[in-house]
Amino acid sequence: MCLGCFKSLREYDVVKVITEVKEQPKIEIGDIGTILLIFNNGEAFEVENILNNGDTKWQSTLTRKQIKWVKASE
Repeated sequence: MCLGCFKSLREYDVVKVITEVKEQPKIEIGDIGTILLIFNNGEAFEVENILNNGDTKWQSTLTRKQIKWVKASE
């Protein structure tokens, strides 16, 4: 069972991309990001992925079906 798939998401939660995002080729399945904003009561989320050097790799609006919650240590 995927507990991260059903958890209510909040701002600053850590999430993992679980499906291809065709509109954003920089986004890869498995990328880890942080939720910055929540839209329409959790229908969509503004997520940012940061590189190790602190630069933003990508920032995009993703749907709940494209991401799952993960522990910050994953």
